[in-house]
Amino acid sequence: MANVLTMLRLLIIPVFIYFLARSQDGSTVAGVLFALATATDWLDGQIARRTDSVTEFGKLADPLADRLLIGSALVILLVQHRLPTPALMAVLVRDAYIMAGFYVLRRRDIVLPVILLGKLSTAGLMLGLLLAILGIAAGVYVFWMGVVLSLASAAVYTTRGIRQFRRPRAGVIAGS
Repeated sequence: MANVLTMLRLLIIPVFIYFLARSQDGSTVAGVLFALATATDWLDGQIARRTDSVTEFGKLADPLADRLLIGSALVILLVQHRLPTPALMAVLVRDAYIMAGFYVLRRRDIVLPVILLGKLSTAGLMLGLLLAILGIAAGVYVFWMGVVLSLASAAVYTTRGIRQFRRPRAGVIAGS
């Protein structure tokens, strides 16, 4: 069921993009779709953990769906000049950096668990984006808080990733 919700979120994204791109000052339909997609994110995580049905697909597709949802909203809001460019660029660069790090670590069979700070940053970004999508001015301030949390979580993930990357792998002799 959790993977079905993740797939639903992936299917909502193009429809969300369509409605957000057509609006210039706020879109209720895009806001509802964004809120629905955000709710499926929370719900699929709850279902997967409570039913002990965490899958490899879910571990990959869930964060990808989050990044696609957030990234598409960021790009459209950037083009529409509805959020500050430095904040948007910081999040886009941070997400590209985190995805590249995920790829490097995954090639060594290293998977870092999601941390609370990462979840809080995603929640802050999504709330700020939702408010901006709806045309509510406070969205800018909430989004900036999400940006700060997002950059802090990137620093924590980097530290943990480097630590895991440097750890000797089983069966590998140090110095060889």
